[in-house]
Amino acid sequence: MKSFIAVLFALLLTACAIQNEPLPVATEGTEAAIDVSIDTASLDVPYAAYFNETNPWVYIEFANYDPMVLELFPETAPITVAQITRLVDQGFYDGVIFHRIIQGFMIQGGDPTGTGTGGAGNQITGEFVNNDIVNRLRHWRGVISMARSSDPNSASSQFFIVHQDSDFLDGDYATFGGVIQGFETLDAIASVNTTFPDRPIEDVVMTRVRLIER
Repeated sequence: MKSFIAVLFALLLTACAIQNEPLPVATEGTEAAIDVSIDTASLDVPYAAYFNETNPWVYIEFANYDPMVLELFPETAPITVAQITRLVDQGFYDGVIFHRIIQGFMIQGGDPTGTGTGGAGNQITGEFVNNDIVNRLRHWRGVISMARSSDPNSASSQFFIVHQDSDFLDGDYATFGGVIQGFETLDAIASVNTTFPDRPIEDVVMTRVRLIER
């Protein structure tokens, strides 16, 4: 069991050899409005205490799956949330894939190169306990966290969504939000067929990622 956890831990640590790449520009033009209504008060999730009416929501549309909606928690990781919302607002994640998937653990995406070595051209402070920053949000199912290399301050654009509770990551990665709609999509993506090293055989593409006005 210890060796299995070590392998999973290593997979996340190899996520981000950041490259200085220009940020893509969101396509101009009129988009259909995103109409989402979610009663977060009715959600039975362990991170419900972090919900509030001012937290940003992020809508993720997929090529082959139902949409997913995330609520971000600035109170747990303000630097991380600012980075992610900036990238979403610029259309950075449109067309980007989930390049690493491990059923029962997590799904990881956010690399514009699709290789696991790319980023947004800048790195941010790692907002987690073992980097001397208080962040009590645990790696529960549905929680979003930042991928990074062995450098605690190397996170950039890559993130992962926890498929099943992974408490052994607590304190070592910057958790910053949680799924509020689309758990079925999370399960479906987590169950896709993969090849070495945990890469989906068929691309799992985020076709459109947008901030939702609440």
